[in-house]
Amino acid sequence: MLTDPIADFITRIRNASSAGKSTVKTYTSSLLLAIASVLKKTGFVVDVKVVEEKARGESSERMNKILVVKLNNEGRTLSLTRVSKPGQRIYVSHSEIRPVRSGLGIGIISTSQGVMTDSEARKAGIGGEYLCKVYTN
Repeated sequence: MLTDPIADFITRIRNASSAGKSTVKTYTSSLLLAIASVLKKTGFVVDVKVVEEKARGESSERMNKILVVKLNNEGRTLSLTRVSKPGQRIYVSHSEIRPVRSGLGIGIISTSQGVMTDSEARKAGIGGEYLCKVYTN
């Protein structure tokens, strides 16, 4: 059992990016799918899809849903940093949200209106839980 699935998802993407891999396969949830969709919308990843695969090591015909993220490897590595953690949640109001790397990166925020980037949250005038920061090196 994972205590922080968001940190695991971020670590998998960061490690695959630094290793030059083109795809990342991980388990899925609605929050992870929303985070991956924001990464796709902002151009940090190329494609996001949910596929069904046969469960490993089991004799039954059970199928698991897997989240497949295709990375944008253009010679740059992604840097993803978890901000809010299970031991210390970080909540921000719209006036406290600052640009990441002078606007070259994005912050991903979970708001009452869904998961969105920091600039979208500032424009909408809403705050929420600051999940992570994403930028390229």
